Amino acid sequence: MADNSKSTSSVTRACRTAFLTTATYRDSRWRLEQLHGLHQLLVNAREELITALGKECDREYTLLLQDLARHYLNTLKPNASPPRQSLAGAAVTRSLPVGVSLILANSANPLRYALAPLASCIAAGNAVILATESKCSRFFAVLSEKASQYLDPQAVHILPAIDL
Repeated sequence: MADNSKSTSSVTRACRTAFLTTATYRDSRWRLEQLHGLHQLLVNAREELITALGKECDREYTLLLQDLARHYLNTLKPNASPPRQSLAGAAVTRSLPVGVSLILANSANPLRYALAPLASCIAAGNAVILATESKCSRFFAVLSEKASQYLDPQAVHILPAIDL
């Protein structure tokens, strides 16, 4: 995970390199491992994260875990093809990740506006930078501290305090 000493541009370069050189988009196992790691992070650090958020977020935290489990199960399915449409000519539709996803989150509702997009980007196979404002809550500091134990440190970076 990126720490505060790294610049945003160096983190972006690291994510691009990770996307091009690792199995983020080539192998669905990477996606599953990262989603599982995110789930384990949220389960194992649950009390610490809820304390950082406030006790009123307990129900929303449970709903987020359920959403993450759905992402995980949907990623296990083989790539579902979109419904066929008759078009003039030939066309092929493929679902491919785009590279590096930047998630700019504030501390208003970090569960929905930071973690849900993080899970979606991982499920899509993208490298991710999750950046928050410099006045962010303790939640992002805890998340950044714990994330390196569960997520790919080359492909997923959490910047708990940058100037947006």
